[in-house]
Amino acid sequence: MSDTAVEIKNLRFSYPSRNVQILHGIDIHVPRGAIVALMGGSGSGKTTTVRLITGQYPIPAGSSVVVDGEPIERLDLAGLYRLRLRLGMLFQNPALFTDLPVGENVAFPLREHSQLPDATIRDLALMKLHAVGLRAAAARYPSELSGGQQRRVALARAIAFDPKILLYDEPFAGLDPVSLTIIAKLIKELNEHLGSTSIIITHDVEQTFEIVDLVYLMWQGKVIASGTPAEMRASADPIVSQFIHGSADGPLPFHLPGSDYRRDLRLADAP
Repeated sequence: MSDTAVEIKNLRFSYPSRNVQILHGIDIHVPRGAIVALMGGSGSGKTTTVRLITGQYPIPAGSSVVVDGEPIERLDLAGLYRLRLRLGMLFQNPALFTDLPVGENVAFPLREHSQLPDATIRDLALMKLHAVGLRAAAARYPSELSGGQQRRVALARAIAFDPKILLYDEPFAGLDPVSLTIIAKLIKELNEHLGSTSIIITHDVEQTFEIVDLVYLMWQGKVIASGTPAEMRASADPIVSQFIHGSADGPLPFHLPGSDYRRDLRLADAP
């Protein structure tokens, strides 16, 4: 088995509906068994990168995305679906079925993609809920749980098939400090116990640096820096330093690039 879980080479991408280049030839190497963070400001291309890893968009010619040994650009639809069974995804919004109990939410992918008996599916769902500390909530509905608990249910669902690769989209967003610490601890423990590889999209520097092995910092569709948390903290690059320390002043702009503001106001006032 290769010791590389995900290999991205020269990845360029533009959304078909926009005449704007989103990714500008990025290269990312994710070692098997590692926890890797994709960090950067909003609009830097992190979520687009994960969408391409999961095959939500075609890989452009000249680019390569290899996931668990499978070149995404060569897979047909059936092959892509088979690959996705080896992936687990935790969305920023837990995306739970509100009219199903928690246990059935976790059982849903097992019912959809396996031929296991109902009793086995029930037991597996309880095991996954136990892994995130919520076995006692199996009969409750999502609306009866806190936001942090809902995210843990979504995590239990994401690991239903013991995925080889777990992807997390802003897993710490909107959580109180205790829930944030619990989710971070679960990410690290599950990665170790399942023997998985994890890719995290996040802005949370402090909590992320406690659990990740490698960081890729993206800006304007490019990877501008990569390294261990210690290497990123020690970086003298002004962009890296500004992001890591959350400084208001620095090369990272607050405004999107655009035309002259005063000229736009004059045009708006013109008859």
